[in-house]
Amino acid sequence: MQTAIPLILPFSTRLTKVDFPKFNGENVKGWLYKCDQFFSLDNTSSAVKVKLVAIHLEGKALQWHHALIKSRLTTEPMNWEDYAKAVAGRFGPAFDDPMSELMSLKQTGSVMDYMDQFENILTRVDLTEEYKVSCFITGLEYETQMHVRMFHPTTVQQAANLAKLFESVREYKHSKYSRNKNRFSKPSTYGQSQLRPATPSMALPSKQSLVHPSMPLPSKSRNMPILDKPPKVYRTAEMAERRARGLCMFCDEPFTPGHQLKHKKAQLYVVELNEGEEKDNNVEECIGDETIGPCIFVNAITGNSHFQTMRTTGYYNKQPLQILIDSGSTHNFVDEQVVKKLGCKAVAIKPMAVFVADGNKVFVTAICKKFSWQIQSTTFTTDCMVLPLGFCDVVSGIQWLSTLGPIVWDFQQLKMEFKVEGKKHVLRGATASKLKHADGKQLSKSLLQGGQSALLQLCPLGDNSNMVTSSLFSIFAEHSALPEAVEQLLNKYASLFDEPGGLPPYREGFDHRIPMEPGALPVNKRPYRYPSLQKTIIEKLMNEMLD
Repeated sequence: MQTAIPLILPFSTRLTKVDFPKFNGENVKGWLYKCDQFFSLDNTSSAVKVKLVAIHLEGKALQWHHALIKSRLTTEPMNWEDYAKAVAGRFGPAFDDPMSELMSLKQTGSVMDYMDQFENILTRVDLTEEYKVSCFITGLEYETQMHVRMFHPTTVQQAANLAKLFESVREYKHSKYSRNKNRFSKPSTYGQSQLRPATPSMALPSKQSLVHPSMPLPSKSRNMPILDKPPKVYRTAEMAERRARGLCMFCDEPFTPGHQLKHKKAQLYVVELNEGEEKDNNVEECIGDETIGPCIFVNAITGNSHFQTMRTTGYYNKQPLQILIDSGSTHNFVDEQVVKKLGCKAVAIKPMAVFVADGNKVFVTAICKKFSWQIQSTTFTTDCMVLPLGFCDVVSGIQWLSTLGPIVWDFQQLKMEFKVEGKKHVLRGATASKLKHADGKQLSKSLLQGGQSALLQLCPLGDNSNMVTSSLFSIFAEHSALPEAVEQLLNKYASLFDEPGGLPPYREGFDHRIPMEPGALPVNKRPYRYPSLQKTIIEKLMNEMLD
């Protein structure tokens, strides 16, 4: 007696006809889920599930099914559970760990994209609703995550709705900020009447105007004309060439003290809103919100003199330091080569932008905590940022000057007076050496004594003038007998002119002795007992100390 196989027809509902899902080897988990739903809806018996599936296979999936059936050693029909595992093993991923994927999932795009990825992984694991909510919130961006946690959602859907609302608000604020930024940063599109220099009779606006935050308020020359041409930005090589030639950074004229006054321009701008524009109630005061970085004038880097600076000499453990006292610098700086030479400890910090007076910006990555130096037997301690200065060792700015109290400063005489702990200090700035005129006798004497000299010749240039060139040759002369008075002086104080054979005499503050422990014996270990590598290093160190 043969058992009739029921005829498989597409399952029909009251509204539509449901076809069995086809499979070609792609998205195996989604296809298996559809098969289970169809079998549950159609009440399909276990005996015909695999045969029903085989009818709807295509491509490589059908080839695999045919090979699987032929490789079976039994003729009994295969049950659906074993067949589903075989299909998932053949067409599924090599390593499937949905829990690990769920824990490592992070939002990188929009909330909708994150929800799609989260739900795709969620279909492969069985979790409680509380754990689902925790995993969903943990994967959100930090700002969105904190906003969602504030409302304590109990379901994934509630958390997703809160995240989408916060994303919409943030996008709205960003678009409004971009619109206001374009409005204020491009005043020329509003016409000539939108941007104008502030005059003394103009009152500062409160809500309908905005003062540019990146420009300080000038005390004078508020009604000067505004230059439409932006300042030119030079490359590093171009700027180095202009510094070498001594040219101004804003024009082609030579830079001299006071030359920057020619380029002084108005720095207070007022932007007024049109009457027809929507007033933005969210615009806040911008003055004082922007963090101003440390400022150091360009003369501290290029070595040029400035009427707000004064050079003096200090000491760090008896090592002389060239200190530039600069009232235009906000912070203190120390040259990086000086830090290495003195062996100071530099602490790494987060890169900080330092704005130079010529418009450039350099970055500071280290700072010397409690850097000390001595001036007139008084020790000063302050923090100094490490920066390649080149033409001075230390720059003392307002950070150090503010600790001195009242200061009397005469820039004409390069004289500075202040009191520290009741002791009065008077600092005098070093003046630049000037060229001196030397006659032939003085020049000959200098050459005989081994001095270095240079000859410069100035002559007119013209069509009818003949240029006469001159040359300076080396002059050698035999040592002549010294005058009798000099010979007597040398013989009288012969001990002073003899070649030193011991330590210099003791002076206050300079003790040349090397104190040793009483009864200490010298090291009695011969160099040849060291390995060759150590011997080479020891000899190198000894030669360096002797030199």
